Amino acid sequence: DCVDGIKASFDKYPVAKVVYSTKALAFGTTDMSTDVKHMIDAGVDFVTTCLDTNGVLTLAREMRQQGMNAIQFLPNAYDHDFMSKNGAFFQNSVVIVQEAPIETTPRFPALQNYITWMGKGGYTMTENAEIGWANADLFVTGLRGAGENFSRQKVIDAINKLTNYNAGGILPPVDWTQQHTNLHYPRSCIGFMQIENSKFVSLWAQPGKPFTCWNGTPATVQDSKPYNQI
Repeated sequence: DCVDGIKASFDKYPVAKVVYSTKALAFGTTDMSTDVKHMIDAGVDFVTTCLDTNGVLTLAREMRQQGMNAIQFLPNAYDHDFMSKNGAFFQNSVVIVQEAPIETTPRFPALQNYITWMGKGGYTMTENAEIGWANADLFVTGLRGAGENFSRQKVIDAINKLTNYNAGGILPPVDWTQQHTNLHYPRSCIGFMQIENSKFVSLWAQPGKPFTCWNGTPATVQDSKPYNQI
């Protein structure tokens, strides 16, 4: 499960020592005082969880209450409305993003097109909205590849021939000939953001290249050879 996966990752790539973990928190838990006390006693300075947004906020508030100053790693917190209201609890915490963040500068054409049309429609730009935009682009790409006499299967077949699909840079490159089964081929990519004054700031990105990528299954951290990708 999630907790075991995190521990296994640190076991394989020992860049830090896991000094406290628990599976005892039920969904919707509102009292994490005991757990935070254990974390303080263990000297925790970096926190990664398997909690939803409400859960990480409950944890952050309790950490603040007990004077615990540790960075949280947040895999599901790229939410501008949530962070504008609660960012004070997450200063310097790290957020990962599957798609090109709207904070990317300079904005490449596909990202600017998404932002422009969302603005014209008065729509809120969220992770799900941008992923939906990319899904629509993938469908259109497959439809074009299938030709005029298209069918559902022809669209699928056209998509499954794509070896470097990225929705114009909105997504990390996907090789559809490989990645139905090999999820880390030939690389893994993600966007990293840091919370500064309740705002998302790109972390480890280069201009116009929002994703940090690394070799898919490195033997060691040193073998990962990270690089930036549009």
